[in-house]
Amino acid sequence: MFMDNKRLFIGGSSRRAGVSERMLRYDEQEGLLRPARTASGYRLYGDMDVQTAQRIRMLSMAGLNIDIVRRRRRVSRVARAGLPSSC
Repeated sequence: MFMDNKRLFIGGSSRRAGVSERMLRYDEQEGLLRPARTASGYRLYGDMDVQTAQRIRMLSMAGLNIDIVRRRRRVSRVARAGLPSSC
């Protein structure tokens, strides 16, 4: 598992989250994950990214489609930030 400052590259992150590397890329493409990048463009996932990937997988396995998961993630981010939901 390659680590950089307590962050994992995509292979280690996919193993920890229990999802494929392709699924991590898809979640990023859909705006559900925002991993950091190295200067050369490699994705770096922190603990929160891995936990988010696990939650996304759990919601998908429960039958929620990507649009519902995306809305749920947006509401969660707003709630954590303490902003009104109209922002």
